[in-house]
Amino acid sequence: MSKDQVSRPCQGLDYQVAAFRERPLEGRHPYLWRDAKVERVRERGGVQAGTPDI
Repeated sequence: MSKDQVSRPCQGLDYQVAAFRERPLEGRHPYLWRDAKVERVRERGGVQAGTPDI
């Protein structure tokens, strides 16, 4: 692929991203906050960082 073949579609995406970032944020916007405690767990014959199932 040439540089131009990659650049042309990306320019269209740049405009879409700019429009999204500059949109007005009015009203309420609910969101989900997810958190996890990372522990070292013994798994698959070794110790790894993981999140315990609660």
